[in-house]
Order: sequence, then structure tokens, then C-alpha cells
Amino acid sequence: MTLASAIISGFAQSPVWESFNQPGAQGSVLPLSSWVGNVLRQPETITITGTAKDDNGWGAIGLNFDASGLSYVTILGQRDAGNQAASLVLQFEDSTLMVHTVAVSTSQFPIGTLGAVQFALGAWPAGFNATRVSGWSIGGGTTGLVALRMTLDQIALSAVAAPSLPIIVVEPADRLAGVGTGTTLSVSATGGQSLLYRWKFNGNPLAGATSAVLALSDVKLTDTGAYAVDITNAYGTTLSRSAQLAVVNLRASQTLASAGYLAGTPLGVGATITHSGYSGSVVLQVLLPMGWNYVPDAAANPVPQVVAPGVVEWRWSTLPASPVTVNYSVNSPSAAKDPQTLSGLVQLTQAGIAGAIALKPDPLLVPLLPRSHSADINGDFRISLLELTRVIELYGTRKGSDRTGAYRVDASGEDGFNPDGERTKGSVNSALVRFHSGDSNRDGSLDLFELLRVIELYNVRTGSIRTGAYRFFSGTEDGFEPGVQ
Repeated sequence: MTLASAIISGFAQSPVWESFNQPGAQGSVLPLSSWVGNVLRQPETITITGTAKDDNGWGAIGLNFDASGLSYVTILGQRDAGNQAASLVLQFEDSTLMVHTVAVSTSQFPIGTLGAVQFALGAWPAGFNATRVSGWSIGGGTTGLVALRMTLDQIALSAVAAPSLPIIVVEPADRLAGVGTGTTLSVSATGGQSLLYRWKFNGNPLAGATSAVLALSDVKLTDTGAYAVDITNAYGTTLSRSAQLAVVNLRASQTLASAGYLAGTPLGVGATITHSGYSGSVVLQVLLPMGWNYVPDAAANPVPQVVAPGVVEWRWSTLPASPVTVNYSVNSPSAAKDPQTLSGLVQLTQAGIAGAIALKPDPLLVPLLPRSHSADINGDFRISLLELTRVIELYGTRKGSDRTGAYRVDASGEDGFNPDGERTKGSVNSALVRFHSGDSNRDGSLDLFELLRVIELYNVRTGSIRTGAYRFFSGTEDGFEPGVQ
């Protein structure tokens, strides 16, 4: 009996469900399955070989087994060369032919050597009579699509989790990272509360790397290689797969074409990728602030795609010579008041390994540029009596006998607006491309409260002298406050 077999027998809280021993096995090859003629019998194991596929090909019927108090399955087995089946599936039937199925990833089984893999039996389906399990089968759970190559020694059911070697639930995944950036490798395992981790790089232990997560920062080309982790508990050590880290000499940055943005106007942005020797595919993805829009540019090469609201994407199957720069424009909402940020990723795939590099700076701050009040026609950050009178004129707009305060955008007006005498009282002009600064609620009309706010700015004083001075400030209802700019 092997060590792993001894662990199963010693800790299972019920008899071994299936030993696969010859003689003494509970089940046999199921007729009409692809396993017929493709199961190699040894004294204590079976090996699925030949042309066997991942259908359920071994099992038994005519049982009367009470499994109602059992919660865990432990399978002693191994993956063999050529296995393509993603899962090993165990199926139970009760006396009414109701079915309960549980599955475990074949990646949890070691290659070429027997190992014990334990997983939860799960809740029995409603109506399933777990006190009278009449049949069972094991295989890949499909109709036989791909090759299943495994050797099986024992199956045990237990009421409690049986102590065993650490079981890797999620293996470390391959990673790709750019020089100077960082990435993480991680593993998830079961097998007790006191698991010990020891990461290795190209077979050599990494100092201080003793947790389930290996964080790598400021990576260099020399960090390219294989990373694996030994996981140890009281019963022994399980070695993870070797995850490949590919470090590429590629960097990405983003810049603004101006010092910031003005609400409702286009803003130019540039993204640059520099690289040396990179031969894989590239996807540049930019995330815009909420409510912002990409300005289409048919002359761009490549032409980007808006793949989701606020998400713009450029794709290259082969990256052009370094540096690669894309310039684009975005529109901000006319009601925008605050600084915003732009984030971006360069998604890379080379030799089947994928990774992502953030555009630097991450994120890119987009300040809101100081702007003058719409009433401030000469832009000196002071509101004069003549300028206030113009606001009063817009406030006094009427349709018939009703004062509406309605205005429209009009380049011929000295302030870029003119009265809109066609709109009725209380109506909203949803087609406005920009709003008057005094129109705090953005409804296309100036009401008395909004007029009084402009008068408040007009009345700003320094001592006894009225100056009408104001300054840009995003924290107020209209984006301004009294005071010198």
C-alpha cells in the first residue's frame, strides 16, 4: 500500500468506496462506453489508456448504500501523459435514478505519480435519497469528446475532511510584465491551517517568499523564468506547476496636449509605447471619466473602437517600430466642474502569455482650467455694471406676458448667448451644447435666485470699493466664488 493510500485508509470515516483492486473492485468498465478495451488492470489500480475518451466509463449498479452522513470525496490517482480532460467527474444515482454529480479539476492530480485529491461532496439535490445510493460512475462527465488518461487507485467517502498532503486548488498562472513594472503570482491550496509556502525561481529558493502570494516589483529582464512554490503541511509537500514570467522591454506613458480641460470643449491626449524586441500583439485601452466621449477620427491609424461607454481601444497584431504614439481627442460634459483622471492599460500577448502594463502616470490627472464667468464679457475676472445689465436682459426674456429667462447659444451675442423668446415658461432646452455660468441648475433659463447670485458677485468689495472681482472655484453651485483670481 502506498503512503497516499495509507492516508486515505487511515482517516476516511467510512469503508473505501472503490479500491480498483483485482480481484475486489466494486465496479467495472461500463458497457457502451469508450473505455471498453481501453482499461489496463493492475493489482491495485486501473489505467485509462488507448482510445478512451472523457465519458463516464467505470462504475457499479445494484447497490444499496447509505451515504447521507458523508461530506467529502478523496480520490487517489494521477494524470498520465496525453490527458486532455479538464475534469474528473463522479456521478451518483439513488433508487429512483435521481442523479448527483461532483467534479474536480484534473490539474489537481500530480503527473506520473499517485496523489490524494480531496473535495467536497456537496449538498445532495432536493429529493435525492442519499440513504439508498444504488449506482455510481466516474469519468469526464461528457459524451466522450477528448482523451482521458489517468490512473486511479482508490475512492473514499468520509464524514469529515481527511488529513492529506496540501491540495492545490488554483495553480500559479503565467505572467507577462514590462521592465520596471510589477506583477503577482499566487497559489490557492487546502490541507490545514498551517500551510508553509516556499517560492522558487528557476529551481532556486527566493529569500523571504513564504506566503501564498509572490509580489514582484520593478522587474528586470533577468527576472524572466520559471516560478514554482512548495506547499508543506504535517503530511508532506506538494509542488505547484512552474509558472512562466516573461519580462519585456516595453513602457507606456500618457500626456495631455494642454494644461487641463475646459468644460464642454475638446481635450487632446497622447499615449506613447516604447519597446525593444517585442513581437506579440498589443491592445491599448483607455478609460475615460464618466460622461466623457471620444471624438471620432477616421484618419487615425489604427482606427480605435469604443468597446463600451467610456472605453476606447486600439489594436495591433504586430507593434510598429518604437516609439508608437496615438493622439486622440475627448469631449468633456458642459456641466463638468471638477478635476478628472484618465487611466489606461497596454494589454500584451506574446508566445501565449498575457499581461498588462499601466500607462504612466497612473492615473493621469486632468485639471479643470480656470475659466471666466459667462457674464464677464471681457474676461478680466470682474463683473461690471454693463455686464450685469446683460445678465438682467437674459433674465428678463419673455414669451408673451410670461417671463421665462430662457436663452440660447448664439455666437453673435457679445457673451455667446441671446434671449430665446420662443420657449415657454418652465420648458427645458435639452439641446443646449453649453450653459450660461449663471444657470446653476442647467435648465437653459435664468431664474431670480440665479440672477441674485450674479448680483452677489457683482457686489464684491475691497473695503468700501466695489470691484466685482471673482475667481474660479469648483466647490460652489456655479463654479465661482468672490475674490481675486
